[in-house]
Amino acid sequence: MMQSKFVLFMAAGLSLTTMACQKEEASSDADSGAMPRGGSGGRPSTSDSGPNGGNQMNGGAGGEGTGNGGAGGNIVDPPIGGDGGGGGGAGGNPVDPPGDIPKGGVCDPADDQCDRGLVCVNNGVDEAMVAIGVCLSLCDTKADPNGCENDELCNSFEECVADAASCEGFCIPSDDCEVSDPSLACGGPASCFFLPPITLCDTTEGTAIIGAECGLSDPEPATHCAPGLACVGGICEAACGEADACGEGEVCVDYGPQVNDLNFKICHKQCDAHGQLGCMPEEVCVVGTVADIGGEGTAIGYCVAGDFTQGVDTQNQPCTPTADGSTYWGSCTAGHICETLGLPIPDDMCMGFCTESNTSLCTDNSACLQGIFRAEGLGVCLGNCDVWGANDACGEGKTCAFLTFGNDDTAVIGLCFEGEATVATGEACEVTNEDFGVSNCEVGHLCAATVAGGDTTCIKLCEVAPETPNGCPAGLMCRTGIFGADQNGMGGNERFGICSPNQ
Repeated sequence: MMQSKFVLFMAAGLSLTTMACQKEEASSDADSGAMPRGGSGGRPSTSDSGPNGGNQMNGGAGGEGTGNGGAGGNIVDPPIGGDGGGGGGAGGNPVDPPGDIPKGGVCDPADDQCDRGLVCVNNGVDEAMVAIGVCLSLCDTKADPNGCENDELCNSFEECVADAASCEGFCIPSDDCEVSDPSLACGGPASCFFLPPITLCDTTEGTAIIGAECGLSDPEPATHCAPGLACVGGICEAACGEADACGEGEVCVDYGPQVNDLNFKICHKQCDAHGQLGCMPEEVCVVGTVADIGGEGTAIGYCVAGDFTQGVDTQNQPCTPTADGSTYWGSCTAGHICETLGLPIPDDMCMGFCTESNTSLCTDNSACLQGIFRAEGLGVCLGNCDVWGANDACGEGKTCAFLTFGNDDTAVIGLCFEGEATVATGEACEVTNEDFGVSNCEVGHLCAATVAGGDTTCIKLCEVAPETPNGCPAGLMCRTGIFGADQNGMGGNERFGICSPNQ
């Protein structure tokens, strides 16, 4: 079964297998020059004749010096005359030039007559059960650009070698099948097959209903979607109705940006990646972001079939990524991602997914940090200490530093760093880690200068939120708009700030 390929979280993709007749180039003779379009004659000075030319598209060049010219290979153009006293190479047996059938033209897979840069790909049989083909462009699946147009998919002739520099294939053109009305592109009742950046017409009279598994390789009708549906990620899905309306528990997903802006909006049944709810026992709910599914909106959950063994590590615990990259959670429990953030967390660690309305996985002093995925509302639980309390969570010899991220007012993150935190409010302090603002101030403070060029002192941090215990002492106000502000002081965080005189 084919599964969709995500941007952050990848599942296995489908490789179409199609018989094709590839053009072959004649190999050069052992004593010819290694020329891409014809071997050259040798360069003897006293011999009677030069080496023979290669069996390539141009004839061999004559020998140079006093000897006779090299014998020509199998040629299209006449041989090149030898330099000095050498004679011209003798003409060999002619090679048929490439055909003149243009791209998209009908061809015979057994006798490829397609034009240069094209290949005759088997496209089924005619009424007499004789194989027929179509001339398609050659491409390289490992190259960028790969040689295909924007509305074509580069499909390899055979499975690519992992460490190979190139992998030859052919360009499959899009049928431009639109799920809103497949018959417009397919010429009659059909279902659409979603294979970015193209969509294909599946004219098999399928019987698979919404939610059933689907594919292209199996001829059985039960593995093909019923007319009017679309096979997306190996599951039959329905088009969004009027005003992009879908049923309860579903979301209308616009896949159009992935397939050249075709009308391809699908009603997708969501699952809960936090609690692993909404999928069959043999499935797991994975998170798909806006970048993965196209369009704009919130992140959604996908039920993915397979043997996805769940781990045992939870929030803030070290984890081991999956060796083959088939999952994003590695040794973490469901709903978490196993990822490294670099400094100050250099090792892979479990972080739960969260939204503003669901922070159930944000345990162990973590908070929901949003804005790191290209998906509205989706975040991860980050942090391992309480920036407003004691630094006991970090242990002896460490301190809890206060971090905010841009103008995101949904969370204040506390992370443990090496260092002692003993300096009180208003006292002179020292910054020990400039990258993350770590200092020797007590937890819940920032080491900074209140005026340009002034001495640094410990300034109490604060937040503006209903019934917060993290306000400022009497006579001071919580000055916000500082963290996350641009160079002009605009766009700062309006929830977290510093305590300053009330003026």
